[in-house]
Amino acid sequence: MLFGAMLQFFTLSAVAVPLKDSVHIKGRLLQEFPAGSIVKFQVVQNYASPLWTGFSKNYEALIDSTGSFEISFLPKDDIFYCKYLIQNSKKNPVQFSNVQGANPVFLMQSGDDFSMEIGMENISFKGKGAAKMNCQYLLNINPIYPRYVSKAIMDLTGTKQYEKELDYWQEAVEDNLRINLGIIEAYSSQLTDSVKRILRYDYTGRAYKAIYGRFQKASSFGYDFDFYKRKLQAVKLRIPDTNDDLAAFSWGYMDYLYEKEKTKAMFAYGEGAVKYDYSYAVLFDQIMKRSAGMIRDNLLVTSFLNSLNRQKDSPLFEREIKKAIDHKKVKIVFDDWLRRNGNRSPAFAFALPDTLDVMHKLADYKGKVLIVDFWFNGCFGCAGLNKSISPVIQKYKDNPKVQFLSISVGASRKGWIDGIRTGMYTHPEQVMLSTHGRSTFDTEIVKFYNYNSFPRLLLIDKQGKNVMSNAPNPRLDGGAGLIAKIEELL
Repeated sequence: MLFGAMLQFFTLSAVAVPLKDSVHIKGRLLQEFPAGSIVKFQVVQNYASPLWTGFSKNYEALIDSTGSFEISFLPKDDIFYCKYLIQNSKKNPVQFSNVQGANPVFLMQSGDDFSMEIGMENISFKGKGAAKMNCQYLLNINPIYPRYVSKAIMDLTGTKQYEKELDYWQEAVEDNLRINLGIIEAYSSQLTDSVKRILRYDYTGRAYKAIYGRFQKASSFGYDFDFYKRKLQAVKLRIPDTNDDLAAFSWGYMDYLYEKEKTKAMFAYGEGAVKYDYSYAVLFDQIMKRSAGMIRDNLLVTSFLNSLNRQKDSPLFEREIKKAIDHKKVKIVFDDWLRRNGNRSPAFAFALPDTLDVMHKLADYKGKVLIVDFWFNGCFGCAGLNKSISPVIQKYKDNPKVQFLSISVGASRKGWIDGIRTGMYTHPEQVMLSTHGRSTFDTEIVKFYNYNSFPRLLLIDKQGKNVMSNAPNPRLDGGAGLIAKIEELL
């Protein structure tokens, strides 16, 4: 999850003199790394989630033999989110600290100029903007709920004291939230008002997301559905929801609002069980009725992009989302996604090798309907999709106007070949390609389509245009939806 937001690379062979509003970071790592390791900073596009792979710009610097690095970059915005990670020479992420929360998302500002020292036990920042970073580091190493709570919750669940368990869970999360808000207040004199408010929204959202997430697990704990639904309707949080535009900027807060509305949609049917395959139409209607302003706009985009590979009717709301968005800054994010993923937008012009290292390009398949399956070795869901897509492949395997492609997004060539040999992830009728050589979320095609989980199905028409970057999942309907789309294109 922490290594997923990348759009393009800018390798800095030398560090230029920083401009007035540029960000300048010096760092030192107190542990050894393999030669060729780099530190990478991922600057996230404003009003996009850091969890979306296609909405960030990457900057990287080589870690020298002393464990030091230096980097400068000019951000597009005054306030922005940034993640950092370390990769080895093969572009695979490596662990660089045993400190919990070592490499999460940080809120930063143009003009930040600090040094960071990364050890096995802690990370410290010094310089301009360091107070903001140290504050967030402390927030990130403080868990959402105290560690002792897990054992107590399990004991209550085991004795079927569900109401007491839910109340105790919420109380523990909100008590710990007070500690985090206290940390922010302790640094408040060193933070701008906007940064302080955004951080409050971020960590309030992180806590309240955990409260609603507990309801989503109802079926696994054997809860009585009617009791659980009543309890959900009665949830009252200490901090009420807000319409502040800065809350719409906060990815943590938007993530919370999405999980809240998703949880309510899962219980909306009232059929005696939590419904994970709820209709996106229910979620869309809830957001339109209960939210307003920039928060509503960003919540629509967040819910839509997060639902594409989950709710089968979500792609049908592309036009409704675009029409509903009023605020320009949120519209930029959605239009960026549409440019790369929208119906009849140009498909990504891939050039990938097959098992014999013969390169295959998108242009090679002009005149054919393409069904592209993205997977990696060890992915349980990928194996499930491979099995469920079999009837679709058998139906069209002899049709010269239809071609099935299999693209492995694993970093290792060996892992790709081993996966093929298992027979769990591919079919002989597919052309088998791979993005090996880069880590899964480091590949251009994955970032282009904003894929942050797998499997995924991509549908391309005969002219090389996208039809659906999240095509109907045959695991949900036995392939009926995918077959219907293919028939439309023939």
